[in-house]
Amino acid sequence: MIIAAAACIVGLGYFGEHRAPPSTASPAIPSASPPPSAIASSLPSATAATSEGPTPSGPDGLQALTGLARLPLLPGRVTASALPVRVVDRSMALVGPRLFYIVANYRIESSVIGSSPGPQTLAIAGPGESINGLAAAGGSLVYAVTSTGGAAAQPNSLGAALVVNWSVWLLDLRSGGRRQLANGTRYTNDFSDPELPIHIAVTTSAYAFDRPASSPGTTGGETVEVHSLTGALMWSSPAPATVLDVMLGGSRLALLTQDAGWKTGPRTLWLSDATHPGPVEVSHPASSASLSADGAYLAWDLGLVTGLSKQSLMSDVGIENTASGGVTFLRPPTTASLLAPVGPSVSSTPGGPVVAWLATAPSGLVYPAFSFGGRGAAGFFDAVQQPVWLQVDGMRLTWVTERRDGGFATATATELAAS
Repeated sequence: MIIAAAACIVGLGYFGEHRAPPSTASPAIPSASPPPSAIASSLPSATAATSEGPTPSGPDGLQALTGLARLPLLPGRVTASALPVRVVDRSMALVGPRLFYIVANYRIESSVIGSSPGPQTLAIAGPGESINGLAAAGGSLVYAVTSTGGAAAQPNSLGAALVVNWSVWLLDLRSGGRRQLANGTRYTNDFSDPELPIHIAVTTSAYAFDRPASSPGTTGGETVEVHSLTGALMWSSPAPATVLDVMLGGSRLALLTQDAGWKTGPRTLWLSDATHPGPVEVSHPASSASLSADGAYLAWDLGLVTGLSKQSLMSDVGIENTASGGVTFLRPPTTASLLAPVGPSVSSTPGGPVVAWLATAPSGLVYPAFSFGGRGAAGFFDAVQQPVWLQVDGMRLTWVTERRDGGFATATATELAAS
């Protein structure tokens, strides 16, 4: 009944208030000019591209989204499913129409978007444990579990520290069997963040995770390991700083790290592979990023500082062709404030990359937006309530919205391809 009601609301293109998630950085443009784009010029188009763009003014502040066509969610071209309460939006994964997510920090469930069966429970943490992250691809689900072990003396005698135990697990979605991939212990002086999640990624043939340094007196010191699904170590990359995200696509590994001395400040994006395991800087700063499943494209968000006063910020999304190093900047005119596009997702298609992100209007309203690699169709959808996560897979765009009190969430999917 709830699912049917949610789908009905989405089909009618209901437009409600939804506030922006907090911005994690206010970055500046990289000092080096990007090389000419090597992105393929033959890009797919969407029927949506023929729609009229947003009006030049209005109470919802959509004048700042000029250049992105405002598109309704049409019945017959969208599927939706209600999700359980207390869904954790910081870590989700998508395999086809199947969405994987964490509920209440201790349970992993999945839902097939647009399907009537309810959520399926896949894993439950033990007493005193939390599930802090997950990733899925093909028939594999990888997730991280943490627990706190109380206060103890640090190895470097800098004072008392919180002991955090962590482990990484692989669940075979076909057989239901699971096995532990790695485990360890970490110490932290920051009692406000005791979970210290281990960051993980998985493809149909490999998985990756960051192995943190045990000593809180060490800046960075983390190593990111890439293993085949059989467990064999393929390569390891020393992280230049504290790891915030790990992405794996094809034969490439992408890292997002936190600059030393900052908790919410600038971040740096890196690439490595088995031939060159030492991370190579791609962009500084970048607040969030995405690597396509085949490793062909890397996308990230950043802000361009304009004006002598540096008070005017214009948001942007960058896409790199990882084979050639060519970069395209989309320059979507999303906002003239500190609110930048967040959570970009990029996917490869035969015609080139498709990128999606959460676009923000000056009023604080947030919308799922997309672009075909900086050329061709570009638009945004009227979304139900607050979009908090999205992913593009081929020509299919999926996003999750939630009520402001976090009590109700909906997963919505639509095809971007022409019918």
